[in-house]
Formats: sequence, structure tokens, C-alpha cells
Amino acid sequence: MKVFQFSKSTFQNMVYSNSTPIQNYLLFGMNISNKSFFHHYFKSFEEKQSFSKQFNDARKDMLPEEAAIFEKIVLNRKAIKSFIPDKPVPPEVLSHILGLTQRAPSGYNLQPWVAVVVSDPEKRKALYTASLSQQKILEAPITVVFAANLNALANQSKVISMGVQNGTMTEKEAQQMYQKTTAYLGTGPLCLFQLAKFIGGSVISMFRPMIVPPINMKAHVWKHTMLPVQTFMFAASSHGLDTCPMEGFDERRVREIVGLPSNFSVPVIVSLGYASDHPINHKPQSLRIPPEDQYFDNQYGNHKKDVRSFNDVVLKSKKSEE
Repeated sequence: MKVFQFSKSTFQNMVYSNSTPIQNYLLFGMNISNKSFFHHYFKSFEEKQSFSKQFNDARKDMLPEEAAIFEKIVLNRKAIKSFIPDKPVPPEVLSHILGLTQRAPSGYNLQPWVAVVVSDPEKRKALYTASLSQQKILEAPITVVFAANLNALANQSKVISMGVQNGTMTEKEAQQMYQKTTAYLGTGPLCLFQLAKFIGGSVISMFRPMIVPPINMKAHVWKHTMLPVQTFMFAASSHGLDTCPMEGFDERRVREIVGLPSNFSVPVIVSLGYASDHPINHKPQSLRIPPEDQYFDNQYGNHKKDVRSFNDVVLKSKKSEE
């Protein structure tokens, strides 16, 4: 009989191994009595029982199932440099990804962004030219142009109305939100109102706590556009798709190609598809700086030293591929 010695480290090694049945079993909650799984791996009922007991004992010390799945999604995402040319993304998968992307948060739920999903071959060629000939745009079946609306209040009335209709806010709360968002984000002619608020807020904050309205509306709406961009990439990863975010492009030309008016600014475009087997995609994933250089306890300078780094997981994954 085989002897299965399960420990926390063994369990983690299995999760990050290339054994697809094991990964599916551990990460996606296959039932412990799944006959096809055990028939494939075990020859006797005793072996199955031994595995079941040690599996369940080991798993108690591990991440919750949802956290393990999310970890896999995050670690699988990387910027792909080469896609399988024109391998289509199933419409229902794309619909699900875009739907999840909408759930990204934004200040006051104003959602000051749009996304143009480009699949037309001619428009993709035009985007390729405007993006300084980045080949992946030609290869990927879809490239999404994420654009931030410089009029941060464009969806104000719609969002407030929806909030009242679905019970998120009362009529009184809706009126307060309208006044608050207008005071904070209303720009006025030539943005003079915004400039005056910024100067006034900066002076007041010297004497008491004060939220200073943004003077750079482009920076403000870019922040609220990058949140759905990240959500989009994770949603794609959850479906086994690959992405590549890009910021190297002629923004004016990109806007013209997809018909965006001048009140929109494009912080990033993201190609979506399936990674090819090109050697460039097999290069080691980029590492992250030590966590203690990025996280601090209570005050900048107090390095936080108890943060898990996943650089070792990335390196282990690369080694297993080799």
C-alpha cells in the first residue's frame, strides 16, 4: 500500500505542481468520494481512505477554498507578449468577464469610465499602428480600450436614481449625495470652480482636517478606471484567458480609432486572448520587491516583516515548467 504523508508544505507543493488532476481536486472542491479521481490514482479502497483522512487533516490548516482559488487566479495572471492569432474568445465568456468588471468599485459609485471592446480586424490594425506596432494587438482577438471620463459627474443622475429605485438610498440621502458630489467634483467654467476649491481646501486643511478636492481631474478619473482594469484582468484569468495591459500608444489616435470624444482620456488598453507557445511567454515571471520595502507598520519607515512573499512560488512554478 502507498503511504501518503501529508503536511502543509506537501499540500502547497501539490497545489503549485503541474499535476492538473491534483490541482483541480485541491482548488476546485472535487468531492472526496469522486470515483473517477480515485480510480485514476488509487488501486484499493484502503489507499483511498488513507488519502481521504490525510487530505482532510492537512486541508484544515490551509486557506479557505475561495482564497486558494483567488490565489491561483492572481498568480496565473501575467502580461502575455504573444497570443494565439485570432483564437476566438467565446461570447458567453467575454460577457461574463465584462459583467464582473462592472462590479469594480469607484468613488461614490459614479463609475467614470467606459470600455470599447475592439474585435474588428481593421480597427485592431489601426490600434496596432497607434500603439507603435505592438504585435500582440494584431494577434489577440480582442483589445479593450479603457477610457476615463473627464466629466466625473457624467453618471451622477443615473447612479442616484438607481440608488433610490433599488433602496440603496432614501430621497433625502439622494439629495445629500447630489450636493456632496457636485461640491466635490463640479468643475465650473474653465475649471475655475475646481481651482478655487483646491486653493480654499488647501488653506483650510492647514488649520483643521479638510478633504481637498482634486485639481487634476484626469488623475482622479484615471484612479477610478484602473480599478475595473485590474478586475477585468483577474476575471479573464479566472476563465483561463490571458491579458496584456499596455500604456505605450498615441492616445489621440486611439481615441479617434474607437470614436471617443475629447472628454475621455485613455490610461491603458488591454489585449485579451490565449497565450501562444512562443518562447517569449516562457520567460520567468517578473518578481516583486521585498514586501518589507513596500509595507509598513503604522508609520512609513517601520518595515513590516511578516508579509508573505510569493516570489518563491513564481520561481518554483518556472522551475517545474523546465
